[in-house]
Amino acid sequence: MRTFILIETSQEFIKVAYSANAKEDADDRLKIRANSPGTAECLTLREPVITFVPEISEAIRISPVFKHEHAARPRDVVSAYAVPIFADPGEWFKDRPEERTKPIAALVIDSPEDIRYLLQQPEFEDRLATYAQICGEYLRGAPVQSYGTAENSERDTSALTVLREPGFFVSSRKSRSLFQDSETVELVERVEERIRRNRLSRSAGNSAT
Repeated sequence: MRTFILIETSQEFIKVAYSANAKEDADDRLKIRANSPGTAECLTLREPVITFVPEISEAIRISPVFKHEHAARPRDVVSAYAVPIFADPGEWFKDRPEERTKPIAALVIDSPEDIRYLLQQPEFEDRLATYAQICGEYLRGAPVQSYGTAENSERDTSALTVLREPGFFVSSRKSRSLFQDSETVELVERVEERIRRNRLSRSAGNSAT
């Protein structure tokens, strides 16, 4: 599974700012048109967007405007999930995405498997929204907030709604419940350890010069 952070660079483009497990891939620093169907739409729709690659139309794949994004994607990628990151995590409590403030970035994961069934599980939807917001705190240089405990009640599986182009979907469930558990704590610790090592590496490099 690969992971990316996307940021807006202009009204016309967004780009990959950070990536993990994609160093050898052609799309690890890709620029994407802001009006591109799929991943980029999570920033305009202000809600997560699922891409199921096998259902993307030929018209989109060969479009002179969008083809570079799809040509650069590794052939084994089957599913992708783009989650907006907000300056205020409270935006996730809103049931109407259009009422949310503009996202500051997006977290994107992709997989060589069809993971749509996972992305329809409320607990998994909440977890990925939480991960996205944790990434957002580091982007802003802000302390990671405590989001409380996970909701343990049984909830119905979310339905998927097709967007304007085939292969791209949003969930019927709009709000998210951010939470903290051992896995989110471990994520924070891993990120902070990587930041610490990067700082030490830069400090050692500056001392050498």
